[in-house]
Order: sequence, then C-alpha cells, then structure tokens
Amino acid sequence: MASNIPPPSVSGMQHTANAISEKIEEENMRDLQRQREKIKRIKKIRGENPDVVNIQSDCVYNNAIYSGIGKTPFQPATQCAYTVAENETYKHSIINTLPKSKLCSKRKHTVSTNVGEHAGPCTANINMQDSIGNEERWARECFEELKEDGLEINEVTTDPDSSAYRAAECLYQEGLTSTTPIHFLDTRHVASNHRKFVNNLSTVCDIMPARLKVQRTRLQSLFASDMAARCQAEFVQANIRYHKSPDVMKSKLSYVSDAIVGCYCGDHTDCSLYSFVCSISRKSQSWIDKSAYLKRHNFEIELNENSENILLNVSITVWVQACLLKQLKVQIHKKLKP
Repeated sequence: MASNIPPPSVSGMQHTANAISEKIEEENMRDLQRQREKIKRIKKIRGENPDVVNIQSDCVYNNAIYSGIGKTPFQPATQCAYTVAENETYKHSIINTLPKSKLCSKRKHTVSTNVGEHAGPCTANINMQDSIGNEERWARECFEELKEDGLEINEVTTDPDSSAYRAAECLYQEGLTSTTPIHFLDTRHVASNHRKFVNNLSTVCDIMPARLKVQRTRLQSLFASDMAARCQAEFVQANIRYHKSPDVMKSKLSYVSDAIVGCYCGDHTDCSLYSFVCSISRKSQSWIDKSAYLKRHNFEIELNENSENILLNVSITVWVQACLLKQLKVQIHKKLKP
C-alpha cells in the first residue's frame, strides 16, 4: 500500500500459489528433516541415545471441535494440522507436521464422500465421514514418519484430553518400536481445565464477596482465572526445587492448600511458611496484591467451615493427586547450542 502497487487479482494469486505450492511443501519437508538430524547431533553431544526423542504434540482445527455440540451430528471442523515439537531443547523446534483436510472444490459431498473419486488432483486427503478429531490416528502417522528417520518416541507431553499417547503405546505393543513411551500432561492445559472447573461450580459463586448475583458471577470468573494461575505457579516453583524428589514435592504441596485457603480469606500466616509464590514481608506483597485479576477488587472471602471446604476442593489439591503428580510435565531446559 505504501508503494502504491495495485494488488493482484484473486485468480492470479491462486494461479501463483498452485505453481509454487509443491516446491514450498518439498522445502518444508527438507527443513523438518534437517531439524530431526539436528536433534540427533545435539543428543550425541550430550552423550545421550540419539535414536530416542522426547516430544510434545497437539492438534489445531479451523473450527473448534466443541462449537457444534447439540446442533449437528457432524464435527464442525473440516481441516486440522497435527504438530510434533521436540522437547529436548529450549527452542522446542517442530520436527514433524501433518495437515488433514476434507475440503475439495471438485468433490460433490452430496453424491460422493470418498477422496479421489473425481478426475484431476483432489485437495482433500481424508473422507468426509472420517473423524477429524481422531488425534491418535494423526499422531500415529507422525510417529511412523519419525521412526522411518530413526527416531523413536520416549516422553510424550500432551493436553489432558488427547489420545496421542495411545498411538506411541500401540506402536510399542505391536513391536514396531523398542522404546517404552511415557505420558506427561502439559501444565498449561491442566490450568485451563482447572479454571473451567472452578468457574462452573455454583458453590464457588455463593461464597464470592459481593451482594448481587451478577457481581458474584463476575468475581467467580476472575477468581477461577486467578486460582488456576496460582496453582500453576505453586506447582512450577515446587517442581524447580524438588523435581528430583517427587515424594518430598507431594508433601510440600499438601501444605500449600491450607496456605491458599488462608490467602484468599485474608490470612497470610501459612503463606510465609508453606507457599512458594506468596509471602508478606517488608520487600514483598501477597499474591492477591500482585494479582492481575483480583488486586483491584479488595478480594477477601469470609472464612467459615463451608467456604474453607469449598476452597480446599478447588485449590491445588486438584494438582497434587497421585496420578497427576507423576504425569505433569514442566518445561525446564538448559540452553545448549549445537
């Protein structure tokens, strides 16, 4: 716009894209190959097994999978991209990606729903009746491609509702890989689920320090976001200090629950003793005083038996369950230049 160059036509841009798309795709595949070889070299420098890689993976959709709940029997998403990133360095470089699409301008969905049933190229690579939310299927294809390059999956970090880990497990059980996969959950997704859990509890709304229902509902939303952020911060700091001793870490976090309850009720005595992120002194403020959600609302819940039980149920006890304690993965990596 600044150089006053007239924009090309839509058909012209489409023609150019069709001409260079294959070359761009080939170059992207070569770049992914280079990233995989780079990870192997880094692991050799570290003295580790270069044929085993720790990864984190997730799938993105052009429409949210849950957006059509109750409205249609079909999933609203028609395109997705499954991405696998290495979990060995602080850069978390992408080492494989898998695009899937149900869309084709030449395919008649009302007559035929199968891929490639028309003349010429077909931009769709999965059938219309296939489940686009089947992350296990997409993950398996990605892991098989990594196996062809001599990389087997060891640690798999995913969001809590993902089935990608089962793909690595099936490959191991079928004898296609020799490395036992280990599943970890991403703390960011656990925090998001925790926030939704707190925000959907009607009992939490009842103890909010406000007179009107609309005010309590608004405070509940802010409180849910703050509680999730607080628990994630506590867990990350505890992991930094005690990641080599899971039992000690679990014991320390069990005391944090009481500190969090007192903190939201205006009593920071336990925070100074047990909390990893909240401590009142001459040089520091409490967690709520620094909170981006609650510091402007003079937030303080009235302490009684009912509110104490509710706060305990929605606090960090959600995070310190034995099943989660062994699976939560905090991203802490030393910077290593190859």
